[in-house]
Amino acid sequence: MRFPKLRISCLTLALCLGPSLSADSQIRPLQSQIDDLLTIETITILPFADNTQGIYSRPLETRVSDQLRSLHRWTFLPSSTQGPYRTSEELDQDPELVRQLADSIEADAFILGSISRGNEGIALQLDLYLKRDAQLFVRVDTRGFERSDLESVGREMDRLLARMIRQIPYEGRILSRQGQRVTLNLGQRDNVSIDQEVSVVQIISAQRHPHFNFVVNTEKTTLGKVKLLKVDETLSFGIVVSEKEPGAIQKNSKISGLSPVTYPDPTIEPLVRRQDAELAFGDDPVAWVPKRPPTFGQVGGFLGFGQFNQNLSVPDLGVLESKDKLFPSLSVSAELWLTSNWSVLGSLEQSIVSFSNPLSGSSPENLNQQVSSYELLFGYNFRANYDIWGPQAHILLGYGSKHLRVDNSEPLSFTSRLYYGPLVTLRGSFPILPDQSLGAGAELSLYLRPKLSEQPLTSGASHSNKINEFSAFLYQRYSEHIRLQLNLDFELYSTQFSGTGTRPDSATSSSHRSSKISVGVYYLF
Repeated sequence: MRFPKLRISCLTLALCLGPSLSADSQIRPLQSQIDDLLTIETITILPFADNTQGIYSRPLETRVSDQLRSLHRWTFLPSSTQGPYRTSEELDQDPELVRQLADSIEADAFILGSISRGNEGIALQLDLYLKRDAQLFVRVDTRGFERSDLESVGREMDRLLARMIRQIPYEGRILSRQGQRVTLNLGQRDNVSIDQEVSVVQIISAQRHPHFNFVVNTEKTTLGKVKLLKVDETLSFGIVVSEKEPGAIQKNSKISGLSPVTYPDPTIEPLVRRQDAELAFGDDPVAWVPKRPPTFGQVGGFLGFGQFNQNLSVPDLGVLESKDKLFPSLSVSAELWLTSNWSVLGSLEQSIVSFSNPLSGSSPENLNQQVSSYELLFGYNFRANYDIWGPQAHILLGYGSKHLRVDNSEPLSFTSRLYYGPLVTLRGSFPILPDQSLGAGAELSLYLRPKLSEQPLTSGASHSNKINEFSAFLYQRYSEHIRLQLNLDFELYSTQFSGTGTRPDSATSSSHRSSKISVGVYYLF
């Protein structure tokens, strides 16, 4: 008689533990490798390429980036890749190059775009690559687009991006599961509603194009269904109402069937025999070779002319003033881009100033002064969309010095001076024209507690110094690697002396200011 009681107790225990096992301790089925491969949680975009020196590629790249940021389907990660620009033809022919690009990004997938303008119109193409296997996932293109204005081409690029998204073989993902309750990355924007049942699937195989390797078809198995209980704008919350086995629906399980999925015909002739392989312009047609954008840094040289004014206040002698209405200046600079944002910069400037000796009875009557400036800076550059021709703001910290070596005179009029110390530089620039061929900017440099050294004598026992430098510039993009620039520079160095120096007549203050205009060229490499 005790055995039935024991059986009832065991059955009761099983019924009590059963829900717990199915909800919290479910046996999870094996994941499909292809399903895991095709899972995209984060996405980025690499620089687009065109054959118009960036007229189309840069604004369209920005347009696609903005749309990806606004989507809730993936998390958009900005890419630090600046170049060189890659075309789909290069990646089709060099799988190792695709692997290098995939290794350089943090996102699960990246989009590459190309635009070509030829005699038959404009050709646009978007490629979606996966990081895990460095393979092409989706390819969409438009050939012979007849409109050439940027807005029309931009709208066509929007349609291409929409086609690309539709060809991904699932509409959404399960973000989390707790018991029978799940969260989906679908919402009102995706036209789902409360009480709607959506299908949850797993991708078990994929057929790829024999030449280009993008996915042309997939095979799926149904894992179960989810009923939506609450729908927000970009998220929804539901409950699992059926599944093929306990725990089959997991995080990153796919939602499918909300809209028809279309795939390109793998036998389409233009994909095998590309029409834009021999794009040509003018009377002497040549094949288009994509230009390599600057990647490592820039070097520049400038020639300028300006005005120089120097004052020294000596109570016993009055104010000694010197002027040079036209002095020459030569400067060179080099900047190395350590990453897409961090850089190191060095510059050297030399000027020769000539003026009459302002001290009566002092010899020689005419004096020459050599002005040498040195700077070594390290800084961070905030680039818009990582575009070297787009808007950017640069903050730099480092060390600078300015040495004013003047001829000796008897009695002494001016001393040779060396100003030096840490400095901070703020620089910003922005394009003026939509094609980014013309731009403007400004730069401000401030010395932090600058020091002063005088030779052969000192003007005072102690001193306090102020140094301000300001520059405005206008630049033109002559080519992908050459930038022409016009600078207008202003400098003001001032010193207040106190106490008695080693010169016979101690000074109370000094200043020198200069303004110059210079033209130069940068080579970007």
